[in-house]
Amino acid sequence: MFAIATLSSGEFIDKDVQDEILQTLKDKVYFANDDVEKLNLIIAAGNTKSAILLDSVSPSLNSDNITLKSKAFKALSNMPHDDVIETYLNAYEQIEFSDRQMQFQALNGLKKMELTENTIKWISERSLQLNNKTETKRFINILGSNLSSSTIAESTLRELLRTDISPQLKSDIYAFIAP
Repeated sequence: MFAIATLSSGEFIDKDVQDEILQTLKDKVYFANDDVEKLNLIIAAGNTKSAILLDSVSPSLNSDNITLKSKAFKALSNMPHDDVIETYLNAYEQIEFSDRQMQFQALNGLKKMELTENTIKWISERSLQLNNKTETKRFINILGSNLSSSTIAESTLRELLRTDISPQLKSDIYAFIAP
């Protein structure tokens, strides 16, 4: 299933075959018998890079199974589409404050995504909340990686410098912008 799903994202595959593969995968994710099967199907869905599978993958973002939840975030990070980013951010906001590992994994996936100006604005607003050092550090990296495409990113990093953050976080910011 992994290979077939990966092939479905190729530009040289027949559109009808691609649609059939995606529909089959969509159906299989919905009717998976257990978490192991669902985990494999979620990974395959991510390999397709198709936002058509968003509705199949997104329920796993609320799973109690940490591995399944993590792979769902990873799968969505491969799907370039505004609806996917919106779902991704909503799911991120539902992660328990104490679950730093899941925050870390989700933010690493977010960093890989093609971000819109609205997403960068969300990241900027969230980073200024200074919820915890791990989250703020990840947001600094995401904002720094998007400096060339967003004026909001630079202004947020400069605003963070004026807050009461650690010298290490300030150093992380200076890796992206001049003092």
